[in-house]
Amino acid sequence: MARWRDIKHNKGTKLDQTTSTDSSMPTPLMLRFKAFIVDSFMITMPIMYFVVYMVMGSGDNFSQNKLFGWSIILALHAVVILGFLIIKKETPGMRAYELKLVHIDNDKKVNLFQIFLRYIFTLLSSITIFGFIPFFRKDKKTFQDLISFSYIIVDDKRSTK
Repeated sequence: MARWRDIKHNKGTKLDQTTSTDSSMPTPLMLRFKAFIVDSFMITMPIMYFVVYMVMGSGDNFSQNKLFGWSIILALHAVVILGFLIIKKETPGMRAYELKLVHIDNDKKVNLFQIFLRYIFTLLSSITIFGFIPFFRKDKKTFQDLISFSYIIVDDKRSTK
């Protein structure tokens, strides 16, 4: 009964304090997935169109030289995504869902090596079993979070407009 009275008089509980946005915990996987989908359509699809029709000439040429075409797509994708992460610490999809890349120590900034490492291990985890790591961890950190000592958070500064 005392707990109900405390809640009624806005005294709060530990449960209320932990449900607020905690910047030390990684963002929920669904928000990261939505940001990935937005990036896929805003960045990857135009790159694919450019490579298939402008660089390779046609879909038939692309189908005959898939390794060459996909290597160009991956290289251009890396340049664009790494550029966004280096300059703004966010991609357009992350910006749409108010997410930001931060260092595991809040006092430090994410450096170029960490961003590059994160990109490489994101590709690796998307095609291997390492992609399932967040489903087995309580803190929901991904493989690339653990390796690069960085993670994605909800940007509190932008969400309080």
